[in-house]
Amino acid sequence: QLLLRDRRQIVRCVAEKLMAYATGGGISFADHAGIEKIVTGVDSQGSGLRSLIHEVIQSSVFQHK
Repeated sequence: QLLLRDRRQIVRCVAEKLMAYATGGGISFADHAGIEKIVTGVDSQGSGLRSLIHEVIQSSVFQHK
């Protein structure tokens, strides 16, 4: 129940880990705005893993690293 109180925080954490894995590098301070955009996009689509992967791949952070 504690984890479900802030679903956006869970999505943000998974998005950061997925982005780090997909790009082979860490998340920098400049990437935080892109991560927030991913979280907002996933949140509007229902917070599914498929939506998260799609948003990460479509993000400028992923495409320009």
